[in-house]
Amino acid sequence: MRNKLVKIIAALTAILLTSYMLSASIFTYDTTHLTIIESTPPLWFELPTSTADVALGPNSTSATINITLSGTAELLQNPDFYYDADPWRYAANNASLYAYWLSSDTGSSGGVVVIYGDITSSGTYYAVLLQNFTVPFPTNTLNMSIRYMVESVPILSLNYLIYGIDEWNGTAWVNIYNSYTSLGRTSAYTDYNVTLNLPATLQPGVTYRFWFGVYSYVYFYITRSLDFRADWAMLLLTSGYYAFAGEAVRINDTKTVYARLYVYNFTSNASKLNATIYLDNETSRTTSITVINGNLTQSSTSWIRLDPPPNPLYVSGKIIVLANDTVTGESIVLRGFLQYSSGGYAVYYPVTITIRS
Repeated sequence: MRNKLVKIIAALTAILLTSYMLSASIFTYDTTHLTIIESTPPLWFELPTSTADVALGPNSTSATINITLSGTAELLQNPDFYYDADPWRYAANNASLYAYWLSSDTGSSGGVVVIYGDITSSGTYYAVLLQNFTVPFPTNTLNMSIRYMVESVPILSLNYLIYGIDEWNGTAWVNIYNSYTSLGRTSAYTDYNVTLNLPATLQPGVTYRFWFGVYSYVYFYITRSLDFRADWAMLLLTSGYYAFAGEAVRINDTKTVYARLYVYNFTSNASKLNATIYLDNETSRTTSITVINGNLTQSSTSWIRLDPPPNPLYVSGKIIVLANDTVTGESIVLRGFLQYSSGGYAVYYPVTITIRS
């Protein structure tokens, strides 16, 4: 059975390639886009799901971003499913399994995601939630915390909590770590905390993907549902550093554009602070604006294509910030523009990023 499970987990990567956003995720466009000017701008900023403090200007065409580094960096966005399930995605090996979001549940800390399915035959069933992440500095140790409840499992079945990390190599996802622990029915939400000792060192600027979920091997069919509920999933990075890794702001558009981010003014009160800033569109990323030991060493990203999202659950792109410092009391301020072009014209949106340790 163990060998079979290991093979199943190893095969998850292929299934995860077909992952999609949770249908329960809800997105609402800002109505000020329609009230401040006569027409909706073709591109606008949106608030991130990270801890960055962001103020958007009129029409959401400028962004003032304040980031405070912390001794413990949460690498995942919206880890507690508080308002919805965005930006988590969902993948399963069987169409009878699906996922939905609840705003609350008895004993939960807030919102939860439910993986549910009516099992109709013997066999293997598994489903996962997954999210991309980056790290602000090299590490091979992460702390994982998952809070879950198992409302029901199929009769005569073996059930497991599964989790892992994949790395994007530029063309495909490659699994670099996976594990599991036994599951049984629970009468309340249960915390599962574990340190992940990874076989390879995670590097800044590389896109990784964390996934977790439920695996059920039904060896004799008797009608029963699978009901697995996640209250939170956290991936924490703790060290002697003060750090931040995640979205600084989100970008959406209604037409295809090419964009870059550049800095025209830089001030520093730092000698140890490092930062990497780039644009990401889910499938690719630009080169980075870089700050090394408080000095701006690269002031512009490369260009990237930003397409309208296929549905309101997606975004066109994001500004990602990775930053770390070994001391407190330092700060840098980057003033620049998000420049985009389409149809022979160029537009500039002011962006100010302040990072403090």
